[in-house]
Amino acid sequence: MKSWKSINMLLAVFVMALALAACSGGNNAGSSPSAASQSAQGDNGGNSPAATAPASEEPAAEDPMADLDLGGMTIKFAAWWDATPQPTTPENQQIIENIAELEKKHNFKVQFEAVNYDQIAKTFTDSTLAGDPFAHFVRLERRWFVPTAVKKGLVLPVSDHVDVNSSEAAFGDEAAINGGTFDGKVYGMAADVGGLGMYYNRGLLSDLGLTDPHVLMEQGNWTWETFMDMAKKATVDSNNDGTPDTWGVVAKDEDLLGILVASNDSKLVDLAAGKEMLSDQKTVEAFEFYQSLFTNKVIRANEAWDDYVRFYAEGNVLFFPGANWEATRVKEQLAEKDFGYVPFPIGPQATDYRSFNAQMNMWVMPSNVENPEALLYIFKKIYDVESTEEFPGQNAYELAFNHEEDIQSAKLNRENVQVFDHKAVPNYPDFGIMDDLRKNNVPPATVVETYKGQVQAAIDELLSE
Repeated sequence: MKSWKSINMLLAVFVMALALAACSGGNNAGSSPSAASQSAQGDNGGNSPAATAPASEEPAAEDPMADLDLGGMTIKFAAWWDATPQPTTPENQQIIENIAELEKKHNFKVQFEAVNYDQIAKTFTDSTLAGDPFAHFVRLERRWFVPTAVKKGLVLPVSDHVDVNSSEAAFGDEAAINGGTFDGKVYGMAADVGGLGMYYNRGLLSDLGLTDPHVLMEQGNWTWETFMDMAKKATVDSNNDGTPDTWGVVAKDEDLLGILVASNDSKLVDLAAGKEMLSDQKTVEAFEFYQSLFTNKVIRANEAWDDYVRFYAEGNVLFFPGANWEATRVKEQLAEKDFGYVPFPIGPQATDYRSFNAQMNMWVMPSNVENPEALLYIFKKIYDVESTEEFPGQNAYELAFNHEEDIQSAKLNRENVQVFDHKAVPNYPDFGIMDDLRKNNVPPATVVETYKGQVQAAIDELLSE
């Protein structure tokens, strides 16, 4: 069995070999790629030794971890569900095959462990602090480790040990890598990016004679103002009993507030800068629009937090701000009327459509795992698979959505996700803010003055821990 010391020595020898090769090959520095290819095939066009050397003998072609022996160790992956890959997709089947091949080649076992949702973050923190991490890779929501665990040095900065852009399939595409980044370093891998846009009832839209939002997008007119105008036209009390027969909007309250702020190019906090964002004028404008949906009575208010799900299933609501993953349910709810999906309408201060996610989850590593380079090598080899998709999420989107333009909207939402970190701030007053705006009709400027000091104090305390 090779020890960690021998593995590190192998890496050192490999680096030295590269340096020697670079020095000895200096007279070929001007060769073009095509010339190199000819040389590899034996067509060197001359008799120099450098030109006839087989490419297979180049040290750079060798894998420094090829002889890695992990001594029968168990590499543990922990999540709040059973994350064991199932052969439900070609990609998953490749992952299963990769694991079997790698276990045999490098002498280790993979174990997937399920830990209760409300315990996994504490277990990660406690075991890492004790110097005995309970797993090598742990699935955590970003708010559980940014910024506290990162500031305490409990989470491995993956980008210090591996090029996260070297394999998109393993570590994530650009959107996923951005989601796992904090203060310039990548801590999370293969993030569940999500994405949130606007569902609409195609049947009701047709009945009302309104323009399809996809057409409005093409015209550059899918804006807050247009959205409000359509919501007003969709809110109809046909029998004058004081209760609308059809409504403009239903929403999960905190999702609506978040996407409005994101769509106007702002945030609720900026933890990297250490400041509250309530007093940002873009946030104030989002609060004003949020309140106007209630004062104009175009939104059917929730009594229980999940009323919006039941309301939309009734088929008499035009718009529903929702996540990409909710398409399967919406498809069932509106099977008779059909549905569409677009990015959330653009705010007056934004230059492009925005999406958001406040509960992104991803794989992270305890900072004190032994030999992280070897573990990350295995991680990459497991999850570096050839995808059948042209873009992340394509297969799922094609099953969930009925129209190509809706699939492209889900793709756009995922690419334009803004990470919201306010859930990491203890006692963030998001429900107090919403109640003051939607129920108590407090002027948005007053709401900001009421809460901004409280939020800033909480951020300061959080970052000082």
